[in-house]
Amino acid sequence: MDQSVSSSSQVETVSCVEYFGPFSEKLGISIEILNKFKYVVKEVPIGFICELRSFCHSEDQCISHLFALTETVQFNNNNEKLKSTLNKLEEKYKIQSEKLDTKIQQLAEAKSKLGTYGIKNVNKKLKRKNEKIKILTQDLKSKTDENEQLWEELGEKEGIILNEDVLREDSEKYKNEIDDLWEHLFEKEAEKHTLSEQQQILNKQKVALQKRVSLLNKKFEKTVNEKKILKEQHDIEIENFEYEKKDLNEQIKGLEKVNAFLEGDTIATFENGKYTNEVRECCMQLVTEGNVSLNKLPIVITSVLKKSNRKLPERLPSKSLISSRLMVEAKIVACKQACEAMLTNYKPTEAKGNVLHQDATTKYHDHYEGMQVTLKNGSNLSLGLSKVGGGDAATYTKCFNNIIDDLARSYSNPDEDSTKVKAKLITSIKCFLSDQCATNNVFNKNIEKIRKDLLPTVINNFDNLTEIEKSDITKMGRFACRLHLLANFGTAAEKALKLFENSVTDSRNPFSFESDESGTFRLARTAAKALTKKRVRQVRNRGILGSFS
Repeated sequence: MDQSVSSSSQVETVSCVEYFGPFSEKLGISIEILNKFKYVVKEVPIGFICELRSFCHSEDQCISHLFALTETVQFNNNNEKLKSTLNKLEEKYKIQSEKLDTKIQQLAEAKSKLGTYGIKNVNKKLKRKNEKIKILTQDLKSKTDENEQLWEELGEKEGIILNEDVLREDSEKYKNEIDDLWEHLFEKEAEKHTLSEQQQILNKQKVALQKRVSLLNKKFEKTVNEKKILKEQHDIEIENFEYEKKDLNEQIKGLEKVNAFLEGDTIATFENGKYTNEVRECCMQLVTEGNVSLNKLPIVITSVLKKSNRKLPERLPSKSLISSRLMVEAKIVACKQACEAMLTNYKPTEAKGNVLHQDATTKYHDHYEGMQVTLKNGSNLSLGLSKVGGGDAATYTKCFNNIIDDLARSYSNPDEDSTKVKAKLITSIKCFLSDQCATNNVFNKNIEKIRKDLLPTVINNFDNLTEIEKSDITKMGRFACRLHLLANFGTAAEKALKLFENSVTDSRNPFSFESDESGTFRLARTAAKALTKKRVRQVRNRGILGSFS
């Protein structure tokens, strides 16, 4: 295109909006272009308007930049070379324009996707979109800088004549594009603001729903707790009713028995293939406490029932059954009671404990060993009576172990090991009571050694105790019976009295009767029998002294 411009000083005022876009006036840009072009403008380089918009921020900069760019020279012999350079620049500009179009298209796609996003993550997505816009803007600026650099390189080599018409066309084109971009930006800001308001509304609704859910949860928990309490109360009431029902059933059975007893002539003593517990207990008490012989036991029970209630027992256990079964049961019950009494308030580390006392006697050429225990409350219990083959300490120790084994097995369940119960029974003994013979001293030492060996099994961390604490725990007390001295004194005195009485009566003692004892000894024994509450084994005829014997 050929166009000549005079170099007159005429001033031409051009609108900023026409060249620099609709926002140039808001940015404070105004231009008064002096028409001082001296040369004919043949071609307008593509991208000039971008370069002008990127570097011209004031009137002076714009005029100086236009003057600098309009100072061109005529084409020289290197026209072909210049054209090839311009073609390369045009290709680069097209590439950059395509990239710019791609970025604008991506921006439009991002805008279209923005409406489909959920409100919950809208802030994050808008933030990412803004970051992408910033990145695109930076890319656009970098590409513009590259174009500017290329134009500078080209300007250094050879001047370029600008075409004002082409410049106007490009200005209008890019102005429209920038307007579209600003409109898109305003729309996006409006959408962002709308989404922000919607998010605030949703947040308020969310808070209200959370409060409602919390209130409903509290009501639900309260209802569940009330239901649980009612269920527990109902279960307790049902359990109480079950106990009451059980008690009432037992009372009904008892009343039925009483009714049957009152209406019938016999008493039921045998149920479910065995004698009733009342009959078994009655037989045990009559034999152990009433000294009733096994042969006389059925006669005594029948006579008592017949005379007192005018009833007869349905059936009674035989002598063989009582001796073989009921007495064994009585022994097991007695052993279990003895174990429970010895292990009550069991504390092996205390100084206070049970007292073991034992003694042996010979009757009808058989030697018997009996062992008893005195509890912490002062009551006495018999642990057992065994026939032994000798009177040495080893035999007594073996008899003690056998009696303790019987007690432990009676107290333990059949499927349990009785070793631990045996250890507790032995370690519960803290003192001995016996006579002063040498055999009992050795027996006491043996039991003390056995107890000392068993203490670590019943006391936790026994090995960590100090020697003083161990000594206090293992130490046992010994009590000796002094009545044997009096018995020995009586035996020696009785011999002296016999000699004295024989010397006085010339060996014709009228008070000796059939026995070979002195009269003094017989008088002392008779007085003891008459004035003491418990009789001795020599008493045969109670007579008028029966209440004292």
